[in-house]
Amino acid sequence: MYICFIFMRQLFFLILFFLLFFNLSSTFSQSTSIGGVINIYTPVTAIATSSCINQITVQSTNGFNVGDRVLIIQMKGATINQTNTASFGNILSINDAGNYEFGTILAINGTAISLVNNLMNSYTISGKVQLIRVPQYTNATVTSTLTALP
Repeated sequence: MYICFIFMRQLFFLILFFLLFFNLSSTFSQSTSIGGVINIYTPVTAIATSSCINQITVQSTNGFNVGDRVLIIQMKGATINQTNTASFGNILSINDAGNYEFGTILAINGTAISLVNNLMNSYTISGKVQLIRVPQYTNATVTSTLTALP
């Protein structure tokens, strides 16, 4: 649990770094003031993929909008050695743990979110899959300390 928290915290700051230093190059567009909590995330409860539908069902769509850039990431799922030997804790199979990709929201219907493109990776819902909104700014002014949701 603690390792997952550290990973999520590092991931947030990595995303924040890229947003602030690489996407803020335009000086001719209107500035967006940002501060406080700018990230939003929710657990994924189901994923339906086929050639004609690419839909993610989430616990809550609050804070997500059509056109938002999102990160889909699986936080758990690796199989480890659980025998009482010196090999305890060794990873036997990574499975889908750590799979991630970016997408863009096409439509929101209730708790169902459709993406513009098909998912490239597979995900196991029991592996704690999350949908994270990744804000994009052309020109941002940080007006107060940026913080992450717990």
